[in-house]
Amino acid sequence: MSEFVGNVTDNPIDGFPIQDSNGQFLHSLQFIVNDNRNNGLVSILCPFGWNGQNETLFTGKLPTATEFWEAFKLRFAEWSECFKDQDDVWIEV
Repeated sequence: MSEFVGNVTDNPIDGFPIQDSNGQFLHSLQFIVNDNRNNGLVSILCPFGWNGQNETLFTGKLPTATEFWEAFKLRFAEWSECFKDQDDVWIEV
């Protein structure tokens, strides 16, 4: 199951749902992965935006030219560490 993540900065990796800076409720990535796993699905995490705002979506942009690229790479490394031993989780780069 492909999971669009438009708010990489706020989306919790694990734990309880939160209300993000845009007023949206976000389930943790691990919760989503576990739910997919319970339904026999592979999870493909697709990080497409930094903070849930249209201006920070990667669509049509060179990621390395964004002002949040360095912070994004750090967050992406956290995802990688969390999911490295879960072979039914893929991260779209």
